[in-house]
Amino acid sequence: AAACMFGSGTITLFATCRRLWPGRLPGFAAVRRWLGPVGGYALRAAPAGLLANLSYHLDRLVLIALIPPRELGLYAVAFALSRLMEVVKTTVASAGMAAMAGRGAAEAKALHDRVFRFVLVAVLGIAAGGFALGGPAIVLVYGAEFGPANT
Repeated sequence: AAACMFGSGTITLFATCRRLWPGRLPGFAAVRRWLGPVGGYALRAAPAGLLANLSYHLDRLVLIALIPPRELGLYAVAFALSRLMEVVKTTVASAGMAAMAGRGAAEAKALHDRVFRFVLVAVLGIAAGGFALGGPAIVLVYGAEFGPANT
């Protein structure tokens, strides 16, 4: 997986350079001028990203030692399905912030309130649907052995 990510990143980098600078790739000095500030920021931001990833997976790292593999699998399925709600938050945040950026304070507040009400109703509907259809959906997607992940 790491090799695929590295390979696709390399291909993307060369495609971007080729598109931005047709006929020639940037020289080493140009890359070094650009890489200095970006690399410095990346080195300062990397520990925070590493800690965020660790905290995101910390529960499973602790549970590996505490519960049997069957229960850990059930937990992983339930946790993965619970993260579907993150899709709503991420989508609304990116689209909502972009929509509010160019507006005045009153208009931005009105848009924020309208989006909040819509998201509240949508999340309540998704949660109700999850309660009603969660068990059959888990069995359909993951198989009967993961049905207890709904309890």
